Amino acid sequence: MRRCRNVVIEFGGDRAKIVSITGRIDSTLAKISDVALDACVSSEACPLNLAPTSSTTVAMAMGDALAIALLKTRGFREEDFANLHPSGSLGRRFYLVKDLMHVGDRLPTISPETPLKEAVIRMSKLGFGTLIIVGPKQELVGIFTDGDLRRYFQTSDVSLTISISKLLIRNPKTIGPERLAMEALKIMEQNSITSLVVAESEKVVGFLHLHDILKAKIV
Repeated sequence: MRRCRNVVIEFGGDRAKIVSITGRIDSTLAKISDVALDACVSSEACPLNLAPTSSTTVAMAMGDALAIALLKTRGFREEDFANLHPSGSLGRRFYLVKDLMHVGDRLPTISPETPLKEAVIRMSKLGFGTLIIVGPKQELVGIFTDGDLRRYFQTSDVSLTISISKLLIRNPKTIGPERLAMEALKIMEQNSITSLVVAESEKVVGFLHLHDILKAKIV
């Protein structure tokens, strides 16, 4: 129910509280308010003291103060803001690794027994320049990159039938799926690498490339 004459608003029988920001604490609006916030100014910035210049600035500052007070009271976090603005620049900062990582058929995994020739074909097909070597239970064994391939071809004894287990790099850098994509980017920058294995409980669950982070416009 709404009775504008007495400025009383009722919804479902419960009277709504009235909070006002007013330039006159003795005004009608202030008197009928449950809480009246005094935002009066001695004079306006307008040289004629007519245009609401100073008063509008004070009202805006009062609104900002209320918003910050409410934010602190509710324990509002950056993550909460990001959830409300998922497409904004702040929201993108809180993308998780699992939001961007490759899984399923796009996961560049091979077994340790895979011959080098087959490994190179799979690497070229997926286009990541990296292969993840996993065991029978998807446990992480190591990685093999196009850089490792070039270095191997520089050796004197090259074989396309050699097992990838003889060439892989063990203990590669990894990250968990629940970590921030920004953290993944930091690890890549610190170690001068362009991809990360996403692992959970020592098992491979995904793969994240630098291009995925750039495509998401996190930076």
